[in-house]
Amino acid sequence: MYNILLIEDEENLGKLLKEELEEQGYSITWLRNGVDGVLAALDTGFGVTLRQAQGDSHGVLRQSQDDDVMVSLSNHVEPSAERFDVLIVDMVMPDMSGINTIRIIKKIIPDIGIISCSGKVEKDIMIDSIMKGATACLNKPFTVSQMISQIKWVTRKKK
Repeated sequence: MYNILLIEDEENLGKLLKEELEEQGYSITWLRNGVDGVLAALDTGFGVTLRQAQGDSHGVLRQSQDDDVMVSLSNHVEPSAERFDVLIVDMVMPDMSGINTIRIIKKIIPDIGIISCSGKVEKDIMIDSIMKGATACLNKPFTVSQMISQIKWVTRKKK
């Protein structure tokens, strides 16, 4: 099936999605914030481990003074075969917003399918997520079957 990076800070929802999606045959990596998600994408997308990202100036995740997160990658880093096919990301999280998470992971893995999720029904949040690269959006609360439908939608061209 597909490798999915799930970034959700709500314990109950994250656990439920992980269990239910794994039962459907998906491989799920569940993380609770965008910073860890970006580091996981670096690890699987480019073979840059967390240790390398922290200690190597060629693969760096850092926070600038204006709270904008920047990633710089060396030109010699090649994509790995074992990478994520789908990103499911909460839009409101501690440490890094869903918008910044989408923006950075899309640069790391350009062909990743992205599903943005939000409990806030503000159109601006979802429009921003689409503008930054999300393929689909789901408002919370949603059902597992709705999520599976969105996964099928964002992976329809990957077969």
